[in-house]
Amino acid sequence: MALTVGKVVKRLEEVVHFRVGANSEKHKIVLQPHERMYATDGISIYLPQKESLFSSEKDNERFIADTTAHESDHIREYKEFFGGAFEELFLQGKNIVQEYCQRNFSELKENPALAGWIDNIVKDRRIDAQRREQLPGSKRVAELLDGAASYLRPSTKGMSDLDVVREQYLQKTLLGKTLEPVQEKYQKLLEQVVDLTNSSDTIQKDKEVVTEVYNKFKENFDITQPISKLPPMPGRSDQSQTPNPQQGYGGQTQPREGRDEGEKRPKSMNENYDGQGGKEKEESGGGKTKEEKEQDKGKKKDKNKGDKSKDKKGKKNRGDEKEPRDKKNDRDEGKDSREHEKERERDQSYREMQETHGMHVHVLKPDMKRDNYQASSAFRNEYTGEIESMKRVFRRLRLKHYGEKRDFHGQDLDYEEFMQSDLEQRVTGIRKVEKYFKAEIQNRQRAAFGIHADISGSTKGNIIQGIKAALSIVGNALSVSDHHYGLYASSDDLYVVKAPDEKWSEGINGKIASLTSLRGGIYFHKTSSIIADDLKRVGGNPRGIIIMSDFELNDDAGGAKNLVKSLHDAKIYPLLIAIGEEHEGNARMLTEDLGHEFYSVVPVDKLYTLPQEMFRLFKAFGVAR
Repeated sequence: MALTVGKVVKRLEEVVHFRVGANSEKHKIVLQPHERMYATDGISIYLPQKESLFSSEKDNERFIADTTAHESDHIREYKEFFGGAFEELFLQGKNIVQEYCQRNFSELKENPALAGWIDNIVKDRRIDAQRREQLPGSKRVAELLDGAASYLRPSTKGMSDLDVVREQYLQKTLLGKTLEPVQEKYQKLLEQVVDLTNSSDTIQKDKEVVTEVYNKFKENFDITQPISKLPPMPGRSDQSQTPNPQQGYGGQTQPREGRDEGEKRPKSMNENYDGQGGKEKEESGGGKTKEEKEQDKGKKKDKNKGDKSKDKKGKKNRGDEKEPRDKKNDRDEGKDSREHEKERERDQSYREMQETHGMHVHVLKPDMKRDNYQASSAFRNEYTGEIESMKRVFRRLRLKHYGEKRDFHGQDLDYEEFMQSDLEQRVTGIRKVEKYFKAEIQNRQRAAFGIHADISGSTKGNIIQGIKAALSIVGNALSVSDHHYGLYASSDDLYVVKAPDEKWSEGINGKIASLTSLRGGIYFHKTSSIIADDLKRVGGNPRGIIIMSDFELNDDAGGAKNLVKSLHDAKIYPLLIAIGEEHEGNARMLTEDLGHEFYSVVPVDKLYTLPQEMFRLFKAFGVAR
């Protein structure tokens, strides 16, 4: 839910007073009609009128309070730097940030904007680190932002070498990591500038550090060129670039630019397109009059009505569109028919499992009622950063398994064989008929696993919300992988939210949103046996079942323990996540024959870490290697 910042201005003013201290009443909060625009000129703090980065109003309030504290810390440091002169500058109406840059970096004449940009990163790193050390609550906000910040950073592909190092310097300093590999020739430089940045513990030391970092860039690059404005971190603006608070982002490098391999910009239509899918020749008309052109168009239209022949290029005229369209419809109908057939086979399999294990299995249908649609959208909005950050990992894993230059069907062009054949054809005039593709010899494994959530009566309130959020984050993120994965929930019955061989769709978000805590308990043996059979049905390796529960079982604990061992022996990893520290003993008992690495514990007050814990288990057991 979007937060109207005006409602909490009084509390934000208390944050300013707390962080700035004496005479903080002169440092006003100014609300601007620009979304997510944060800045300070050293006197006032500029905030947006509304904030909707998170779907939870409480999280938006925490975020904007943390950002206000961040800007207040900038003001406090500038007051410390200028001392008694600060009051005089205030009375003169000076822009404190601009004044600071002019006094400290005027001698860096080759590129003052670069110096100011470096200064901003040096200060941001220090004041955030100090505040998070002083205020444990700000660490929670940092955790919320980590995924979003990683997702919003642009790719370095296509950037100049200077901008590549600048972006990776920003990432390493403020995120603690780089999102793409660092070029070997710049690894030492990056380590040096990050170490220098981390050494600045007071604003008095910033001038020395910024100058050294600036000179490192100067030694390695032509810094006289204009630098691109990189997207700011969430809630952080670059106050050093302009004398006034920034009015949004106006740089050349857009957030996430070039980061998603699956989203390529469509080619723009050029002047040679006639707007109906066909190209017109540049010489069209050949100097003819307007009337002659109209007559030609009419003749062309009449010809297309009856002429079914192909043109010189072998393409059919527009009058032939009916036939390929019919073929497309046939293909679509065939595809729908196959999907329905697969659904029928799945339903039959679940009926057989139900009879075998004596437990009702319900295949949930998409439920996109208004409330569920809103809840589904809320999950996606709130956890966009986590979802996209995890998606990015699975996309890279897919490329790792199949190779960057090979398609995802596991074939690669044998260039040497192809070129030899082409050479022989030129000499002899005879083309050899051979396969020029070599078989995929890299990792062929396709993981298969089930994620099972306990939704019995003990999961009321925040617990069921945390479970649903985890299912939504992981389910959406895995949609870009080629893994088989199923989502399940259970109380007295087992509910199939997503079958392992079912394609991800928006309707599954609605199913997750419709889950609610039910009366009853968890039947570990029956549900795990059905899920294991479901994974065997689709095949895959490695295989695993992740179970989120308190493990207060309704069935025999001894039988459940034996099942855990038998699943492991069948090469299906049983991975238990105990929700609540008080339930650790239950998970430990069930896995004691296997070892402590087969269970973990997530405290109730840290349910937001469930997706990260699942991903840790994916990595630990080879699902995401």
